[in-house]
Amino acid sequence: MALAIIFLILGLLGLGGGVGYLVYTQRVFTKSDRQFLTSKEKLTFALCAAAISIGALFAEISVFLFNPSWQSNADYSYPLYMAMGAIGAFGLAFSNVALWLSFYLYYYKPKMVAPERKFFRYVTFASLPFVLGFFLLWSQGLAPYITYPLVSGFAINESGFQWTRGTWTGSGFHVAWYALIMLFGVCVCYWICDHRFYKEFHKHGILDNLAIFAFICGVVGARIWYVIGNWTRDGFNNDFASVFQVWKGGLTIMGGALGGVIGGLAYLMIRRKYVNPRWAMSVVVPTILLAQAIGRWGNFFNQEVYGTVVNISDGWQWLPLFIQKQMATSDVAAGQIHVPLFLIEGMINLAGYFIIAWGIGKGLKKYLSQGDLAGCYFIWYGAVRMILEPLRDSAYNMGADNAWSVWSSLIYVILGLGLILFDHLLDLKEKGVGGDKPFFIASLILIVVSLFTPFLTGVKGVGYRISGGVITESEAESYMGFNLIFGGAGFKPNVGLIIAYLLLVSGLALAIYVFVKNKDGTFAKSSKLYLGSAGFLGLGVLLFFLAKVLLGLNDGTGNFGGLTSVNINYNLGAGFILTTCLSLIAIALLFIPFLNDKFHGAPNLVDEKTE
Repeated sequence: MALAIIFLILGLLGLGGGVGYLVYTQRVFTKSDRQFLTSKEKLTFALCAAAISIGALFAEISVFLFNPSWQSNADYSYPLYMAMGAIGAFGLAFSNVALWLSFYLYYYKPKMVAPERKFFRYVTFASLPFVLGFFLLWSQGLAPYITYPLVSGFAINESGFQWTRGTWTGSGFHVAWYALIMLFGVCVCYWICDHRFYKEFHKHGILDNLAIFAFICGVVGARIWYVIGNWTRDGFNNDFASVFQVWKGGLTIMGGALGGVIGGLAYLMIRRKYVNPRWAMSVVVPTILLAQAIGRWGNFFNQEVYGTVVNISDGWQWLPLFIQKQMATSDVAAGQIHVPLFLIEGMINLAGYFIIAWGIGKGLKKYLSQGDLAGCYFIWYGAVRMILEPLRDSAYNMGADNAWSVWSSLIYVILGLGLILFDHLLDLKEKGVGGDKPFFIASLILIVVSLFTPFLTGVKGVGYRISGGVITESEAESYMGFNLIFGGAGFKPNVGLIIAYLLLVSGLALAIYVFVKNKDGTFAKSSKLYLGSAGFLGLGVLLFFLAKVLLGLNDGTGNFGGLTSVNINYNLGAGFILTTCLSLIAIALLFIPFLNDKFHGAPNLVDEKTE
């Protein structure tokens, strides 16, 4: 035990002293006017990196020495795993020093001489695979001996301080690794975007307040999205106050990303008017994939949102041992795990960022409009979630028929396509091609299509019937939207949905009238009618959005396809969702002539008065 304490003290001294002096030295250099490193500074950096690495090595060895009982685990070779942990800790510390030091000097000391700046750029990217590789080696060394499920946070309550595992349901103040991991993901996005803005405006901090506001909007959007999807499944329809009880859980990544984008865009257009919002969206929005890839590790620590049960022997031996053990929850047999969808989605999102930002952004640059990369993000993430959601354990799906996330994915894909359409139509207008006509024609086409999509298959869910005093569960059938709106197949005409549909028809009719009346393509002479058309469409979309309430199937007495229900939980399916999405895009296109100036501007001049 004495030897373990000595190794721990030496390790902490190496880690603490090395990190402290390294930070001090690099800050002194960054603030200086010198454009190159002196030999003394280079030697200092090297010695600090060595001290940190050796400190990590000693600290890792002390962990094994403090736990002599680990040697009795006959399933694993103790010397081998101790060596893997020690080598992994040393390499992980050294590669992290290389990564963060090079990253900081490259991004925050842009006036360095070209050879040194180029060197640090290469080291920044070259160290990434080493960080990953040594992390896997280090975790593999510890994996057989640590307790599962892993610690997911800590709580402070009447019982004092306690570590928590899995999803926390107790009382008191609780900090979850999930929240910290999400914040780290946001910080990574901020660092990347701040650098891109610095290159454009030669100034750091432009995104500081925007990031905070967008984060708050993201939390609100994540909650709203979850409440909509689980309105009946989680009983929000019976207890509206529970909508605001965020601390009990219930946030969605898709709603959070959309809310953050909308909030950030609004802040940018109001408070950063010198920034072209389309350019900013292409820079910022794809980085959300990085935050999502990082944030998914929160699901790993909480043991949630995983896939179905599989045998490890069926091609899953490649997984690191700590992931295998964490995914072997208490409900699976020996030799089985849940599919780690968090890891699969994270890897796909990571690849998606580089494909969008570098493959499409660089390789197809001459074919792109500003803002297209933001649309690519929505298409990519929507497609990924649409593919992965059916593989997820149904206990973590959303919606009465477990399909809300699938429909959300569809919304993302449509939104991405609509955004790309908007960007290219705006480019046509800037080039003087057709005035406002391209926007109007595209809007009319979308409205016409949206009048047919409600007739697709509608409600599907789960109902409960009473038979002989016993409540039994039965799958509710799907119906065409036409029957849900106008009656048929046992349904009565729904006045609210009929009004919603007529509003869409009225919006289309008024839009056609304005289009015919303004042959010059400016539409300025009919601005009130122009906005009136958008107003009709907006009201129609709102009523379709509230369709679950308007259908009135949860009153306890309704007849649903022959199923006399005590309660029916249901989703509306793709038809109404498509109508809502297409109509919203049409409304946005109708508003473009009035917001046109908001999406212009050269993103290279900073007006200090706006700061």
